[in-house]
Amino acid sequence: MSFKLPAIVDESVSASLLTSFQKAAGEHDAITIDASAVTSIGIAGLQVLLQGSRECGESGRGFRIVAVSQSFIEAVTVSGLSNFLPVEG
Repeated sequence: MSFKLPAIVDESVSASLLTSFQKAAGEHDAITIDASAVTSIGIAGLQVLLQGSRECGESGRGFRIVAVSQSFIEAVTVSGLSNFLPVEG
């Protein structure tokens, strides 16, 4: 299952993402996140991605973040989560 993150990932977007991730994790073997459009992501969005990654890992499902924007990379780096989120390219 693939998800494309919107340009701005704030608290309101994060809540719906968490619900979508949890539903998809129960129905699919892997979740792929496209973060190419992200211009701003808050702590709530990063927490949802971290939780999704953790839950998928615990259940043996794949979780990866691909096509990341520079803004996304900066947010992950500044937050100290670069070692905890499966970011590719």
